[in-house]
Amino acid sequence: MNCEEAIEALIEADVPSGPVLTGEEAIVDPQVLHNGTLVEWEHPDAGIVRQPKPAARFSVTTVDPKTAQLTEVNITKKPFRR
Repeated sequence: MNCEEAIEALIEADVPSGPVLTGEEAIVDPQVLHNGTLVEWEHPDAGIVRQPKPAARFSVTTVDPKTAQLTEVNITKKPFRR
């Protein structure tokens, strides 16, 4: 029995299952792309970075600024106090 036959048998038996993918396979998997599982963002040193989104997703809330962005805003917009 090959992988495809095994998955088909599991589906027919109503067993939740799916293939185990390598990282290279996972980032182009149709289900991963459809679900929007990955996010791309610009890293200041590394360029475009692709990584999984957090598992929990909230449609009303937004992502806070990255620490460096927050620090930059604090330094340029607010007086520095110790």
